[in-house]
Amino acid sequence: MKYDDLFYPNINILKNKLDTKNVDELKKKEYINSYIEEGFILQSSTFSFNLNSLRFGEIIF
Repeated sequence: MKYDDLFYPNINILKNKLDTKNVDELKKKEYINSYIEEGFILQSSTFSFNLNSLRFGEIIF
């Protein structure tokens, strides 16, 4: 895979699951998604964040 294959043609945006090609729209969608995910984490009574979860990229619920 070439490095250029990771980007949409003629624009400097990585290919993404939302298929968003506008920087401002992508930022807005990422912000909203992060806000929603944070809410789920804070509402979880079994939320556990420790060194292992940070190291391995896992958050345990």
